[in-house]
Amino acid sequence: MRVPSFPSPAGTVRVQPVPGAHDYVQGVAGALPGVTLLPDPPPRVRGARPGQWWPPAVLDPSWWSRPDRSGTTDVLHVHFGFEQVPTERLEAALRAARSRGVAVVWTAHDLDNPHLHDQTAHHHAVSLLVEHSDAVLTLTAGAAERLRRDWGRGATVLPHPSVVPADVRRRLGACGHPGARRRGGPPVVGVSLKPRANVAGDLVLPALVDWVSAHPDARLRVDVHPDLASSPGLRPVLEAAAARPRVQVERVGHLPDRALWRRVADLDVAVLPYRHGTHSGWYEMCRDLGVGVVVPTSGEVTGQGEHHPYDLDHRGLDAASLHAALDRAVARPHPAPSTAWRAARDRRVRAAHAELYRSLAGPRSLEEGA
Repeated sequence: MRVPSFPSPAGTVRVQPVPGAHDYVQGVAGALPGVTLLPDPPPRVRGARPGQWWPPAVLDPSWWSRPDRSGTTDVLHVHFGFEQVPTERLEAALRAARSRGVAVVWTAHDLDNPHLHDQTAHHHAVSLLVEHSDAVLTLTAGAAERLRRDWGRGATVLPHPSVVPADVRRRLGACGHPGARRRGGPPVVGVSLKPRANVAGDLVLPALVDWVSAHPDARLRVDVHPDLASSPGLRPVLEAAAARPRVQVERVGHLPDRALWRRVADLDVAVLPYRHGTHSGWYEMCRDLGVGVVVPTSGEVTGQGEHHPYDLDHRGLDAASLHAALDRAVARPHPAPSTAWRAARDRRVRAAHAELYRSLAGPRSLEEGA
C-alpha cells in the first residue's frame, strides 16, 4: 500500500519518542542537529501528574486518527512503556502510525521484562514490534543474536550512551586509572534491592553476607527500597544480614540523579542481583562512576562492557561463582572508561541515530504489515 509522506519543515526530522522524558532517549537524541524530538503528550488517564508520560498516549490508535496529527511526525521511536498497553491496542497503534506515513523504530532494551514474572504478554508485544518496525536497534550483540534466532529479525547494535555527565564524573573522582578513587578505607561492596520481579535478593543477599564475613577487610552496604523491605520473603533475610558485623542495611527510596550518583560513587564494587532481564542502565551508571560491577549471566548485561560475571538465572544462584567474582572485582578493579572514550562513543551513537532518522523520514513505500 502506498502511504503518504509529510516532509519536515526546513529539513528537520520530527521524532516522537516513547518516552521522551527518559535519560537514555535524551542521551541518544536530545540534541541531534536536524532532529526535533517531540515532547511526551499527556497520558489519557485521570489523576496524571505533571510530567507523567505513562501510559503512552501515542501507543493508542485514536491518537493517530485525529485530523490534526497529519504531517506532524516523521518517526515514531519506541523505547519503553509499551508493556503498559494491551497488545491489541499496541498493534492497532503501530498500524495507524504507519498508515499515515510515519516510520516506526524500536530499540530492544528488554527482550525479557525485568518487572514481570510471566513473559507471555511481553513476548507477544515484542513480536508485534518486530513485525511492524521499519528498523530495530538493540544494545548488544547477544540481544541481536536472540532477535535473529527467536524472532527472525536482524537488528543494528548501538551501545548504551553515558549515564553520568562528564562534569559529575570529574567531581566525584570517577575518571582516570584504577586507584584514582581510593579513599584509604576498606573496600565497600553494595547491592540495591528494588521491588522488581527479577531481583533475587533472597538468594543473593545471604551469599553476600557469607562473603563479607570471610573478608574482614571488606564492608557490605545493602540499599533496600521501602516497598520491598517488609515483604515476607525478604524481611527475615534483611534482619539476619543487618545483625552481622560490617553489614549496613538502609531503606533507600527514589533518589534524584545527583544524589544517586554520589551514593553509588561511594562503592568500590556493585552487585547486580538480576535473575532475568536483558540490559542494565545501572551497569552503565556504575561503569561511568568507576565502580566495579559484578553481573549475572542471565540476560545480556555481560555484553555491555567489562565486568565480573557470576551464575544467576531463573534456575537459581551459584554462590561459589558470586564469591569468586567478588574476589576478582576487589583484587583487580576495572578502570573507568576515560571521558574522551565515552564522549567519542556517545558521538558515534548519536550520529547513527541521526542518520537512521533521516533515512526513514523521506518518501517511502510500505506494505501494510511488512
